[in-house]
Amino acid sequence: MQDITTNIQSEKLLKSFELLKKRQFQEAELLLQQGFSEAEKAGDKILMALFCSGMGVLFKLQKEFRKAWKQYEKAEKLLPDDASLKIISSRLLVDYFGQYDIVIKKMNKVLELSDSFSPFKYQAHTIIGLAYLRKGSKKEAVESLKKSMLYLNESLDSVANVDFELVEGLSRKKIEPEICLEFLEKARNLAQLFKEEPMKKFIQKLIDTYPKAPVSGD
Repeated sequence: MQDITTNIQSEKLLKSFELLKKRQFQEAELLLQQGFSEAEKAGDKILMALFCSGMGVLFKLQKEFRKAWKQYEKAEKLLPDDASLKIISSRLLVDYFGQYDIVIKKMNKVLELSDSFSPFKYQAHTIIGLAYLRKGSKKEAVESLKKSMLYLNESLDSVANVDFELVEGLSRKKIEPEICLEFLEKARNLAQLFKEEPMKKFIQKLIDTYPKAPVSGD
């Protein structure tokens, strides 16, 4: 599987991300455009995709989500087997464009591509769950949450890489609270494993205050 992170030796690319952190958007855009042109002339598809991805970040920061999605789609066409690009573009499609069926198809492709790499599988199942939840398919959303929990492990490197949006969405709709609590408990255990004490305390507070399932007949 191609990996978009394997070729990041361009000074223009690194400098553009420094500028993005400082929110110097015009300067960053100029560097990204120049870098893309140079990579295109050199026929370096990986570097071209990286510059497109950088443009995607630029437009996301400016809340120009359609432009951002187009850049990620352009990068994905350059590297059709790159799972990370499919994940990024699919999240935009879920969050801003409601293209749920397309997202599910893309994420199933990621599951095929990623073999046993847990972070990609975790993210794919989470995004599939969000797509189903927003379609109103509650059962499928819960199944996706269950599958995502299989990959809540040390391969995520940090609890910062745990996405709580699906479990939050299910919780708000009072769907399967026991399973949502199980997810939170697994996330707390990860925080303990990673020695991330502030996150552990935060997640524990969520668990302690989590609404209990209503008793039948109330």
